Amino acid sequence: MHDAYPYLRGLIYNQPLMATPALADLADEWAHAVLIEGRERLSVGASAAQTKVLAPDAIKAAGVAVIPVHGALVPRGNAMTACMGTSSYDRIGAQLDAALADPDVRQIALDIDSPGGSVQGAFELAGKIARATKPTTAIVNFNALSAAYLLASTCDSVSVSPTGAVGSVGVVALHRDLSGANDKAGVKITAIYRGDKKLHGASHAPLSDVAQQELQAQVDNAFDQFVAAVSTHRNLPPERIVGLQAGVLHGADALSQGLADQMETPQEAIDRLAGLAQAGAAQQRQQAQRRHAMTLRAQALEIAARI
Repeated sequence: MHDAYPYLRGLIYNQPLMATPALADLADEWAHAVLIEGRERLSVGASAAQTKVLAPDAIKAAGVAVIPVHGALVPRGNAMTACMGTSSYDRIGAQLDAALADPDVRQIALDIDSPGGSVQGAFELAGKIARATKPTTAIVNFNALSAAYLLASTCDSVSVSPTGAVGSVGVVALHRDLSGANDKAGVKITAIYRGDKKLHGASHAPLSDVAQQELQAQVDNAFDQFVAAVSTHRNLPPERIVGLQAGVLHGADALSQGLADQMETPQEAIDRLAGLAQAGAAQQRQQAQRRHAMTLRAQALEIAARI
């Protein structure tokens, strides 16, 4: 077993996920196939070919930094991240820091195509995006769902394509009970432990009522934070967000419900941001020229006064 598999399994089971049902099901299928049955690895996210970044070098030259947010979202990157089509919150955060520190970057775009992922790390990154000192735009290219929409909502503006999907503001948690399968296979697991809650969520036994209540409390807490964050950053009443019932909205519907600001293709969004960046650069040059001219004039007046 690859040494990253236990880490990945821990991201899937017995904790809240801000992910679409399709992603949760696929992650469960992957974990069962690879970790339990030992079958060939399955992809839990979009392939690199499916999530090609929009020409980052050319875009950066126009004053726009494009940060890819593609595939399932996990807290930290590891050797499995690239081959499994995931993005990590820590890498996205590092790319954001680099863009903020780059004097040539005037606009920051998150190029988002993700069904969401882990709760852990999501709110921390969302807070960092919200505190960014340069203009940020979420480009929905073509899915910003669940945790990915949390990140999008913290940007200064959200651009969605006519067929783009946003929302899925909800939380889910999974528990896989293998006790029946183990019985059929003649496998008996004996756990030696201390602490009544030590085995809560263990896959070799059914989920107890107490463990289920605790897991539900975690889901509820994450959901409340999710709703509060979207409500704050999108300036929407919490009851409207809750009323969506974790639904997914497309194109014009996303605009009408306040989950997006512009409807345009991803390339149109990039072109618009490049225009804003270039206009800002031109304005800054003009201001620098005016300051320089004023300095020269002041120096000339000072020299004249000495004569």
